Amino acid sequence: MADGKGKTAVRRERRKRKKQREAEQAASLAANTPPSASQPKQKPAPAFNPRAGRMPNAIELESIGRFKHAEMMPILRETVKKEDVQRIRTNFKGHLLLELAPMSHQETMTLWREVAAALDGKAKCRPRTPSMRVNCTNIPPDTSSEEISSEMSAALGVEIFSDQITTVKTHYGTLVAFFDCPAITVTDQALARQYTVGFSKCCRLRLLERRRQCYRCYEYGHTAARCHGKDRSSKCHRCAEDKHEGPCTRERKCLGCEGPDAIGHSLGQRSCRYFGKITPQPSHD
Repeated sequence: MADGKGKTAVRRERRKRKKQREAEQAASLAANTPPSASQPKQKPAPAFNPRAGRMPNAIELESIGRFKHAEMMPILRETVKKEDVQRIRTNFKGHLLLELAPMSHQETMTLWREVAAALDGKAKCRPRTPSMRVNCTNIPPDTSSEEISSEMSAALGVEIFSDQITTVKTHYGTLVAFFDCPAITVTDQALARQYTVGFSKCCRLRLLERRRQCYRCYEYGHTAARCHGKDRSSKCHRCAEDKHEGPCTRERKCLGCEGPDAIGHSLGQRSCRYFGKITPQPSHD
């Protein structure tokens, strides 16, 4: 019995000496190694790529008057190379959409100008690249969308279309303009600059976060394809009743809130508890 206790004590002493040797070796190695070599190299953070997993660059064509898509195709065949286009389809507005092969923003803009010149005003031609939603504040009142479009296009070096700009009047007597700007131009330097619109020289851009909404449960942060929530697709988004034809004129009622808190607002408005649950996502169009 005593012999067993002696062996246990010997093993314990060996383990103790082994740990001491390991600690001494680690201390000497740390003392002889320069600080830069001792720290593991950190990989640089990957640059944000707004096109990753998104739709390709495209050119949207809207017919003017009686000019039809069938009349547009011969002009496109002469202007655009086959290898520059992945496919042609119509979008939800009924406009013709040329989805382009992988190319840079500048190449897309060059091709857009060539197509616009070939159509010669017979159709509205717009480039569709990954864009971010921004707003411009402190705009003088009674400023038209055309003026805002021309001023911002010249300042940012990209094409901002007037029909894509919406304005809201504030309580201070100024306007706030909302529009989509190509993601490649929305940088920290662009957001920190001051812009001149009309007589106002202190207009600033502010990046808006997109609310990614599910059209099955009407909540934010996911799409219908990955929805595990309650199916509310048969309800009206405004009045929370069964869907009906025509614009809804009933009192607003929230689909997410319950009880008296649900009266007076719709899901996603500022007074709703779901407001702010948003995910910034670049948009194609």
